[in-house]
Amino acid sequence: MKLIIGLGNPGKKYENTKHNAGFLAVDLFADVNNLENFSENKKLKSEILKTNDYIIAKPLTFMNLSGGAVSLIKEYYKINIKDIIIVYDDLDIELGKIKSGIFESSAGHNGIKSIIEKLNSAEFTRIRIGIKNDEFSNIASEDIVLQKFNADEKEKINIALQETIKKIGSLL
Repeated sequence: MKLIIGLGNPGKKYENTKHNAGFLAVDLFADVNNLENFSENKKLKSEILKTNDYIIAKPLTFMNLSGGAVSLIKEYYKINIKDIIIVYDDLDIELGKIKSGIFESSAGHNGIKSIIEKLNSAEFTRIRIGIKNDEFSNIASEDIVLQKFNADEKEKINIALQETIKKIGSLL
């Protein structure tokens, strides 16, 4: 059983923000694959969508505390760490690009830092969705990630999301 986690922040306030690229990706993956809707699981602090072959989850713990929900889901479903795929935004990657693999560190991403801490391992697969836009280089990163995508960015992020769902499919 594979576990696909899209990272983001819950609530209307954060919908379609750059920090919610992981949520956007798993929502699109579910939609393209005609999967049923996510349902909230308070015990696992997440929205969950379960199929016969994999589980898709969106933690409802806010980005910087994602590790708590990921750990709960991993333990509840007895998922091997090597079967976990985390999908999230990355401010160090150019907008519209993605990178994937197993990386040793969090690279400063607080959601990933939380997951590494709670799982006591960095041995999970990551799909990093680029949100870097040099136009905003003079703005604090905390402010950039909470911005909504502008019209030009939407076009590029949609390309990245399409690539991301292909990557998720190939990893499954």
